[in-house]
Amino acid sequence: MQHDELGLLPSSSADGDEEAWQAEAEAEVVSAVAQRQDGSLRRWKTRCFDRLFKGFLTFVADVLLHEPPYDALLPAMASAPHISAATMEGTTVDASADAVSSFTIIDAQRHRATLHRVALAHLSSTPLLELQKQALDDLMRDILPHVRLADGQPPQLDDLLFYGCVMERGAYFPSLHWDTDWCMFPGAEGFQVWYLLESHAEDGEGNMFIARDCAALRPDDPPVRLVARGGRVRKTLNKYLFREPVLAEYASVEELGLRLEYLAMAPGECLVFSKRTLHMSDPRPERTRRLALNFRVVVRPRGQAEVAFATGHPYCTLSPLHRRLARRARPPPGGGPVKRLAVSRHEMLSFDGRTLLAPPSRRGSCGCQERCWAPRTAYTRGRGLERVAERNEM
Repeated sequence: MQHDELGLLPSSSADGDEEAWQAEAEAEVVSAVAQRQDGSLRRWKTRCFDRLFKGFLTFVADVLLHEPPYDALLPAMASAPHISAATMEGTTVDASADAVSSFTIIDAQRHRATLHRVALAHLSSTPLLELQKQALDDLMRDILPHVRLADGQPPQLDDLLFYGCVMERGAYFPSLHWDTDWCMFPGAEGFQVWYLLESHAEDGEGNMFIARDCAALRPDDPPVRLVARGGRVRKTLNKYLFREPVLAEYASVEELGLRLEYLAMAPGECLVFSKRTLHMSDPRPERTRRLALNFRVVVRPRGQAEVAFATGHPYCTLSPLHRRLARRARPPPGGGPVKRLAVSRHEMLSFDGRTLLAPPSRRGSCGCQERCWAPRTAYTRGRGLERVAERNEM
């Protein structure tokens, strides 16, 4: 009895504890192996998507370099005045929905080291997502004093949605255009950011051109691209279709009333421009190792949790990000083709959808009874996200 009280004799409870510890240890090993395999699969998927995306940009650049009006624009490129942060000091950007050709350049050198680290990590398919979010927020705080909305006030950081961050080398869109992505956010105020991390080897070329004036561009135009055919210039709908609808036609480049300016920016300078601003990569260098970071900023209406989202764009069937956004978007109360989308500031950063948060559950993560998009700590990716979204729609 005394030995039993001292715990010196074997007992069934001790055996049970040892078995439980053994089972727990085995479970930990299995979990560690599963996590390692899951991490390897995730890294493999990331590398595959990054390579496909780089291939897409290379294909687009090669096609556009052999398409007029590149040659016709050479005189305008050669005579374009050079602009930089020094020449644009004190200017602001009109980010209202119908603003045309509004832009500025700011000195944002203090952000370069962090953004460069983020870009190099992306290029090696080892993204630093949390650092990227923090770095873009810090950069945006320096940008916002230079931006004005339709009411004359600067936007608030909490009202911004970052979309489609691209960090690649080269001049990958040498065609005069404004971005097709804005088709998906009809009527939204917004602007774009283009930050130069590494410049081309030769001064005076390799960056980008921007249109100060263009009589062909109207405030009510959809995203457009300028294409030459048979000596004439066509303004087409920029929607990445095999046959882009022609919106207008001009007898020559001169009839466009086009005035280009060259971005003679130094690494660490940042271009900010309204969404209806024609721009193009500099096509003159045959190959460039230029490295820039660019993304679009959608301004959510103040006091509203959602933004208008049109799901009819071709992207909504191609990109993992857009397919999931299309599933998340919900019809407006009165019906109609334009849906309503609730997203947080960083969810649309990556085209592969890796920055999307988990979809809503029956009870929101904030504890409310209704479905909500309160931030989650874990990401749900791939078919798992789609299955959860489908269950929520039942």
